[in-house]
Amino acid sequence: MPALGLRTSIVTLVSLLMGAIMFALITVVAMVSHQDAIEQGRASARAAITNHAAIIQKTINMALVGARAISSSVEIAVKHDHIERDMLSHFVRETLVTNDRFSTTWIVMGPGPFDGRNDELKGQRQQDVNGVYLPFFARQGDVVADVYDPSDDATIIHNHEVFRTSFDQKREAVSEPYYDSYGAYEWLISITSPILDPQDNAIGVAGVDLTLHDLQTQISRIKPYGVGFAFMVSPKGMVIAHPNAQFLGKSMELLGLGHDGNRLPTADKVIDTVLTYAGEDYMLISTPLTIDNGQKAGTFSVMFPVSVITTPAEKLVKTLFIIGLAFVGAGFIAAWLVGIRIAEPIIRMTGVMNRMTDGDLDVTIPDAPEGTEIGKMAHAMKLFRDNALELREFENREIATHLQTEREKRELMDGIIARFEESIGGIIDMVSAAALALNTFSQDMSITAEASSELSSLSANSSEEASRNVAAISSATDELSVVGSTISERAQAARDGLDALTSYLQSLPSDTALADVDQIIPQIAAISQEAHGICESISEQENAIQEVARNIALVSQSAHDLSQTTQSVKTVAKETGDAAMQINVAAADLAQQAGVLQSEVTAFLDRIRGRHPGQINPEQ
Repeated sequence: MPALGLRTSIVTLVSLLMGAIMFALITVVAMVSHQDAIEQGRASARAAITNHAAIIQKTINMALVGARAISSSVEIAVKHDHIERDMLSHFVRETLVTNDRFSTTWIVMGPGPFDGRNDELKGQRQQDVNGVYLPFFARQGDVVADVYDPSDDATIIHNHEVFRTSFDQKREAVSEPYYDSYGAYEWLISITSPILDPQDNAIGVAGVDLTLHDLQTQISRIKPYGVGFAFMVSPKGMVIAHPNAQFLGKSMELLGLGHDGNRLPTADKVIDTVLTYAGEDYMLISTPLTIDNGQKAGTFSVMFPVSVITTPAEKLVKTLFIIGLAFVGAGFIAAWLVGIRIAEPIIRMTGVMNRMTDGDLDVTIPDAPEGTEIGKMAHAMKLFRDNALELREFENREIATHLQTEREKRELMDGIIARFEESIGGIIDMVSAAALALNTFSQDMSITAEASSELSSLSANSSEEASRNVAAISSATDELSVVGSTISERAQAARDGLDALTSYLQSLPSDTALADVDQIIPQIAAISQEAHGICESISEQENAIQEVARNIALVSQSAHDLSQTTQSVKTVAKETGDAAMQINVAAADLAQQAGVLQSEVTAFLDRIRGRHPGQINPEQ
């Protein structure tokens, strides 16, 4: 199976993302489509109800025009006092003949005078038993018949609501549904117009009847979406037309539309709502019917199941949902393939990189197909590991070289310290011994000087003893001269050693010459200066001793003149005693300085040894 490149992987991941986006868009589109379907269904139903309501209103308006025409013909005849009942009856009949939607046309005159012929014409055709003019023409199939009953009594009709509304209120009216027992023998609604005399008094009523059967036939043809139905109710809520004839003339409450007045058809407003009918959600849209005179003639309504408009949208939703699931499934499959071919190798590579970051350079780099991005990543990791191994070996060699250099430095420093300690220790020991000898010698000189002073007083009596003492003094003087020369040489050697140590410490590198060197050098310089002073003092005393020796020699040569030179011997003895005291002080100071030097050198060497331990940790 060919390796999956990064570009292909990106395309696959994008496909998965696009699938999710497509699924979300499909869901949104489906919801919008569902809502749009409902709105379109409502719009379609409104358009249909508007069209059908216009047809029904046209029919009612035509009946109103017919009733107006009949009442106007009577009013014209009355106005011109040319009343011919037969001519008026002919006009009433022709109105019915020319309008096939009309069921009945008629005139009912009032109880008052009309043409003064009531008594003359009573009991005749189109007159009641009292001679009141009441022509009735009814459509019976294809025939327009003159409905006549000799027993008719207009008084009964005068009490009917159809008559009273227009007669009493002198206005056009649309009646509530009623059952006609005068000729049509079916459910009717009457559109009436009052007949007025020139004085504007009501003298009768003209009317046109529409059978509910005709309205019902017309409305039954209205079936929204093939499963809905239409119906019509009067302003008072009586059913005028309904597919189920058993509801005709009955209260709208029997239709099973519920009892919420705000959601039931009314002549006052348009209703657009969803209600439960026969256990199912139905859309109800109703609109008031208004005739030309502005009067409410009732309400025209349509109902249809909501499912007929939502089902296509729901099918679309399901289809789009399946498509979305297919996209998402394809995306998951692609993601699974990507996980197998790319994600898992990347995870393994990440684990290897983490181990290498932790210092484990012996890790094995996973194999990957060459030519792919994963293969290039594996190759780069191998190069990184090899370079890291080389760098680690180089660092190990550098560390070993550094350790070796430090060891050599340590050995060199130990050698220098040992030689310096040996040299300066010998010098200090010699200085200490010379100081001790000088102390002893000064004491001897002091004793000799005292003895010389005493001998000078007894020189007259003890010249021989004086000669011996002089010889002893001469011998002591020679010894003192030798010791002084030795001390001077040793002091000069100590000074030279200190100068050499100072020069060596100053020449050390910056990483070796520690801060302690700067502290010890001034002390060594001070000790060197003190030793130089001691050397000069010893040299001066040596000269004094030589001078004493010469004087003693003269005394020896002129022993016979001892008595004369006694005072000179006392003076020399005194000077010798003073010199002995100075030598004693110098010896004590030299011993003290030698001790200080010994302490400082020991502390200095200890600090150097502490900064450069003899054992070097190879792990450093």
